[in-house]
Amino acid sequence: MVRLFRQAPASHAAYLIAGLLLIGAVAAVAQEGPSETPRAVFEESVHVKVVNVQVFVRDKDGNPVTGLTRDDFILREDKDPVTITNFYEIEDRVKVSDVPGLVPEDPEIRFVDRPGLERRRQIVPEDERLNLVIYIDHMNIRPQNRNRVFRYVREFLRKDVTRDDRVMLLSYNRSVKVERDFTSDPQMIANALYDLEKHTGGRTQWDSDRADIIRDIGEEDRFYEYVQGRVRIYSQSIYNDMQFTLDGLKDTVISLAGLPGRKAFMYVSDGLPMRAGADLWEALDQRGRAVDSLSYNQNSYLDSLQYDSSRRFSDLVDTANANEVSFYTIVAAGPMGINSRDASMQGMAFTSNIDSVARDNVHSSVMYMADETGGQYIVNTNNFRDGLNRIALDFTSYYSLGFQPGHAGTGRKYKLHVELTPEAKRRLGLKRDRYVRHRLSYRDKSIDTEMTEGTLAALKLGYEKNDLDISLVKREEIRREEQGLYTVHVDVRVPIGEMTLVPVGTVGDHLLRARVWVQALASNGDISPPQVEPFELTIPPEDLERAKESYYTYTLPLIMKEGDQRLTIAVRDEVAGQTAFITRTLRVGA
Repeated sequence: MVRLFRQAPASHAAYLIAGLLLIGAVAAVAQEGPSETPRAVFEESVHVKVVNVQVFVRDKDGNPVTGLTRDDFILREDKDPVTITNFYEIEDRVKVSDVPGLVPEDPEIRFVDRPGLERRRQIVPEDERLNLVIYIDHMNIRPQNRNRVFRYVREFLRKDVTRDDRVMLLSYNRSVKVERDFTSDPQMIANALYDLEKHTGGRTQWDSDRADIIRDIGEEDRFYEYVQGRVRIYSQSIYNDMQFTLDGLKDTVISLAGLPGRKAFMYVSDGLPMRAGADLWEALDQRGRAVDSLSYNQNSYLDSLQYDSSRRFSDLVDTANANEVSFYTIVAAGPMGINSRDASMQGMAFTSNIDSVARDNVHSSVMYMADETGGQYIVNTNNFRDGLNRIALDFTSYYSLGFQPGHAGTGRKYKLHVELTPEAKRRLGLKRDRYVRHRLSYRDKSIDTEMTEGTLAALKLGYEKNDLDISLVKREEIRREEQGLYTVHVDVRVPIGEMTLVPVGTVGDHLLRARVWVQALASNGDISPPQVEPFELTIPPEDLERAKESYYTYTLPLIMKEGDQRLTIAVRDEVAGQTAFITRTLRVGA
């Protein structure tokens, strides 16, 4: 637990979070109190937001189409064309640009492989790094299918994931469990999959219950109302399980919101039912028409709609697109062997349509998740290697298209559509847009939302982005409070020279203005609400050069529980829009 002092009585004035101390030659400036200097220049500054869209262009054989330029693409927001302001191509994990200056200078290997295009190997920056989440859904998979596909996933991790990437392993069995935190060692994740092979799978029980109900529906001497009741109970049970499954997926996607870089979510299951019990309602309908035709009520289809989860799936993909997460879904079942006309079943024989409904019902949902978020799916096949090879191409070869929207922080969802120009299609011999893939929407988040999400992601996932070179120092003085709580002071040090200073007034003063976000994770898993505080400094012209060699110390008095506490500090330069996130573990108490 952590709590920041927002207000305090006069006797505790020393603990106010707003207390600021400037270290070094300009210490007197911080003690003079707020400046009355006009700040119009700062307040009129506009933060330029760029929306980036990853676009995958493949030929008829599924191979990457390379060498395209921004002039070959048409990008639309809500059907309106927008100007592509940022453009580059990633080919074999190396950035290629047709615009001078868009590829950062790098003293390492530089070479040219296409006329006029320079290709440079470079350290992958944080905002381009691949973050791969592998999510094993024990509740919705059969153990034999899961263990069979693991062999291919381990091969994929060894062959196609590099130490420039970060991989996390999660599992789900009525709750989400972190099996391995993000790591740059894909072999560690591959080895951890062996431990997951010991788990049972929830889909086995579904199969047993389904077979029993199919038999009952096929028994002509069973009362129609009895078998209908069994179908209702089964459908309601599956539907309830689906709500927990989708909650787990959505919560995990939300936790990735502030994580910088590319986010790929590999979801492994035997598929998810879009409409719980859809195939049993189909069987019930066939029985009603054949056996109970005189008393049969033809509203069974309408009855089944109350177990439809399509809105929840739509909400899930909207959340994923808002957080720039792409789903890569793998149905481990392979070609489904469901047979509702088994010879061991006595009574009426059902048409193959029941098995088609069962197959399409669990496939359509995961295909939808992938299609809407610009990912890929592997369904109805035992050839997982080829499917994973196609996924690997997405990690190594794609285009990035960026544009500046004419709005900022509206919170609204906007549709995206990317297509090739008619000239590019003719040149490549691609007559359809199905060879172009990307996420289909994005949400225009406010700066406050982005910073809050980034702080939480840094806290839970442990990443750092420290362009402002801030540091955190824990002071020695710790005071024990009531109920096992402690007051802990930490100093956030912000180098003034790394901040953007804006000239204000007429005498040459410069203004620094920023905000700090603070959030903590206790050893028992409790997470404090994020706290946000502004700070500013006006520097007179005679102290400007000395100030740039000093740093600003922002003292945070925190109330914490005893034990190890993970603390994340985020700072945003309100002028330039630059941000920094650092996470440290503090030992509090004995």
